[in-house]
Amino acid sequence: MKNEILLTVSEVARILLTSTQTVRNYIKNRLLKAKQKGPRNSFLIKEKHLDKFIAKGYAPLIKEEKKKKEVEKASPKKKPKVRETIKGKFYTPLSK
Repeated sequence: MKNEILLTVSEVARILLTSTQTVRNYIKNRLLKAKQKGPRNSFLIKEKHLDKFIAKGYAPLIKEEKKKKEVEKASPKKKPKVRETIKGKFYTPLSK
């Protein structure tokens, strides 16, 4: 397909919540498929290859983030009460 989405190493790093060097290591170790193209012979990764990479479970940070979000949904944090002072400024009490 000609209309496939191509991602740069930095874009993939942002998606995977990791560094660009880690993404390059994934490519070097052939865990993530990429082509060398562009003005500086940089890597371009097809979106479908990134989806396969994530589906295989090679992205441990994404798994950890999902677990954190699930835990946050299960036990929502209590929001601190905000009170108004006489002068109209807001403050949050430290503790009770």
